[in-house]
Amino acid sequence: MSKFFRAGRSPRTWYDSHMSKTPGKLGSAQAGFTLGRSGFAKISAVEGIRLSAEMEKRFGDFDRQGLSASDRREIIARTFAKGR
Repeated sequence: MSKFFRAGRSPRTWYDSHMSKTPGKLGSAQAGFTLGRSGFAKISAVEGIRLSAEMEKRFGDFDRQGLSASDRREIIARTFAKGR
């Protein structure tokens, strides 16, 4: 018997049967990290996405006021909600 076998439906996909198995659970969602605003801005800049001057001012105001994340979301939703 060959040490290789065909997996799945693709006729071009071959796996070495001696490769180790991946464990069922690789980690919890709690094991991650939080990406800060400056890091997110750098990643977004690569995609050509930038905050407008108005949004930068708004987030600066949120910081100065010490608003929680839920308060920030509520204000943003109220500001941009349609039909209100």
